Amino acid sequence: MDMLDGYLTAWLAYLVAALILCFVGWKISARWSWRRVKMFLRMLMIVVLFTPINISSNGAWFAPAYLVGGYEWLLGNTELSTQAFFNLTVALAVGISLLLLNAVVKKLTHLNES
Repeated sequence: MDMLDGYLTAWLAYLVAALILCFVGWKISARWSWRRVKMFLRMLMIVVLFTPINISSNGAWFAPAYLVGGYEWLLGNTELSTQAFFNLTVALAVGISLLLLNAVVKKLTHLNES
């Protein structure tokens, strides 16, 4: 039970820190005039900070994919690092798809207003 409490406490601390970092990044990028670049970098920040990976083969123990991928790559464990970078790539593809969908919807609604 102690291990589970420590695990949940660590995740809570990480999520609070990641949310604060997202808030700060959002505020910093709010004044940027390049809307597409701003939206892409915001999406990239969210994908990198909030994409998890299961690090245990016999249970559901998750960790941030970029941390696991980088650490395991440095140690030479290519299986887990490849899985982490695959998770990040899939999340990035979903994020780019949502950005493209958002652009199409805005374009279509703008055409209907004219």
